[in-house]
Amino acid sequence: MMRIKSYLKKNRIALIVCGVMSIIAFSLLLASMVVAKHTPEPIQIHDEQGLNDINKNLNGYYIIKNDITITDKLQQIGDEEHPFTGTIVGTYYRLLNFKLGVNTTIETGNVNKMSWIPNNKGILYGITLNIDKDFNFSTSKNVSFGLFCHDNYGKITNCSINSPYSITGQSVFGGSFCANNYGDIRKCFSESNVKATSTEGDCIIGAFTGSLHPNSIIEMSRSSFWPKAFSESANSSLTALGGFVGISMGGSIVNCYSRANVQTKSLSFDSFSASFIGIVSGEMSTIIDKCCSFNNSDMILSESKSGGGVSCSSGGVCLVKENARLVISNSLMATKAYSQSSSGKAFSGYFLTLKNDNSTVSANNCYYINKGFDLSPSRCELDIEFGYAASFDKLSLRTLNWDSQIWAIDSNGIIGFIV
Repeated sequence: MMRIKSYLKKNRIALIVCGVMSIIAFSLLLASMVVAKHTPEPIQIHDEQGLNDINKNLNGYYIIKNDITITDKLQQIGDEEHPFTGTIVGTYYRLLNFKLGVNTTIETGNVNKMSWIPNNKGILYGITLNIDKDFNFSTSKNVSFGLFCHDNYGKITNCSINSPYSITGQSVFGGSFCANNYGDIRKCFSESNVKATSTEGDCIIGAFTGSLHPNSIIEMSRSSFWPKAFSESANSSLTALGGFVGISMGGSIVNCYSRANVQTKSLSFDSFSASFIGIVSGEMSTIIDKCCSFNNSDMILSESKSGGGVSCSSGGVCLVKENARLVISNSLMATKAYSQSSSGKAFSGYFLTLKNDNSTVSANNCYYINKGFDLSPSRCELDIEFGYAASFDKLSLRTLNWDSQIWAIDSNGIIGFIV
């Protein structure tokens, strides 16, 4: 007995530690058993009806197990008052012949809101939309659209959109992934050639989203589509198109690559065409960091024409409005831009074409490479203020502060996005 007491006394600390560790291990085991018991098995989706059945549980966990051909029977998932809060894993299978129609449209007054998921607060992962070649939507009402979702508050990751489509309305607003982004879009790819036409009002389009909002982000994504935005009436006003965002109220675009060929035309008013963002507005900062707009041919990447207003084209941003804030850093713009206006007010630029006197714009470690500009009447002098002229033989990932796991520049100066 004395020996036992002596042993316990000498090894008291070790025994206490062993006891605590045993309690922790047992607690973790119980927790894992509870989680395993209450975590449901993923619901497998094999057809269009399975997609529509997501409405039975908007907080479920779903996995698409094969390519699915979409018909006019596709329904919206949730609605504006009942958001989707679950997870859909596409496993990189395709939704073939995807299009929006009567069952995926909410009519509010004179506005048609078109989307697969009106209000996303969940996770969309690894889903590919192959657009129906006959997706040509036309209405006499205003149109606000997003193919994946109308309002994104959640996460869209490793998703892609391809194939052309067209939308015509009294005014047109939106983007291929969502109309309004309040959340995260990461590692996504847009190759959808959208043609948007407004018959009377504004036409504001982004390859990813119509609008970007504070605290939201588009990251490690690529745009290489051929969008066109037209205003075809004397009553039309603004036409703005961005290779990523139509209009930004704040938020970030980081490690993104634009090879979008953007074209805008307005018969009577202002026309803005930019590889990244058409217009920056609002008092919260819009950030463009470690981004590249690049083309290795003579193709015009940013083209704008106006019949009566200002015409602007840019490799980065066309216009920063009053009280708005724009920060560009560690970025390269190597684009060819063209602007034309019957009024004579036409500008082309690499980073930024026009800014209001009461706006705030800053740039750090930004470079541009002359790919050819139409001086009509002149290239914007803001490029001299915000960027440095460069050549491929003097650029490196280290100079640009780019991550070699994301970017690559070969000996011929061809920039690659390797994510």
